[in-house]
Amino acid sequence: MAEQPTDNAKNTYQNFAERNIAGLVNAGVDVSVAQATVKRILDWTPAGEDPATYRPPHYGQPVTVGPEDVTEARAAWYSDDSIPAKYKRILDAVEDEPNG
Repeated sequence: MAEQPTDNAKNTYQNFAERNIAGLVNAGVDVSVAQATVKRILDWTPAGEDPATYRPPHYGQPVTVGPEDVTEARAAWYSDDSIPAKYKRILDAVEDEPNG
């Protein structure tokens, strides 16, 4: 049976969830997607770990990504009908240059 979080851990998880759901929604992510994303993070975070800093063991390992990988990922992103158009536009977004 999984270890049950303490009251302090529950508060940490609740604060993390509220803060990150609000941040995602403010960034334009649908509420249901934001909630599901944060829930997945909390589900994957082991008891006693801070969800804001925990990274699964496979994170941080070097991955080589070449131009072909980028082209393939871009094509998959644009052709996936389950991804709303408003999110597809993010891929091509650029930051405005500051006025000199």
